[in-house]
Amino acid sequence: MTASLAAIKQLEAQWGQEMPILVHSDLSLVTADLELIHPSFWRSQNLDPTRNALRHLLIRNHITGCTVVINTALRELALPIPNSAFMHDWWLGLVAAAFGKIAYLGHHPPI
Repeated sequence: MTASLAAIKQLEAQWGQEMPILVHSDLSLVTADLELIHPSFWRSQNLDPTRNALRHLLIRNHITGCTVVINTALRELALPIPNSAFMHDWWLGLVAAAFGKIAYLGHHPPI
C-alpha cells in the first residue's frame, strides 16, 4: 500500500492532481489456508500489465481491485460505478484508460 500511495503522489507531481490516475499491482494466488498456488496472478493468467491502453482493456482486464489505488480525480470521475458495469476494477481501469493514466508496480505485494 505504501508503494502504491507513493506512486500516486509521484504521478500527480508529474501529471497534476487533476489527472485521473490508477495504480495497481500483481498479486499472489493462495488457498484459504494461505498456501501458495502461484506467485503471480498476471503470469498464471498470461496477462500483460503494460497493455494499459483503452483498446486493450476493452477486450481483457488485468486490473485486480484489491491491488488498486486511485486518486481523487479518478474517484470523482468514475464514481458512482454504474449498475451495468461488469466489474468494479474493470470499470475503474476503463475510465482511467479513457480519461487519465494507469501505472502498475513491477513487484507484487502479499495480497
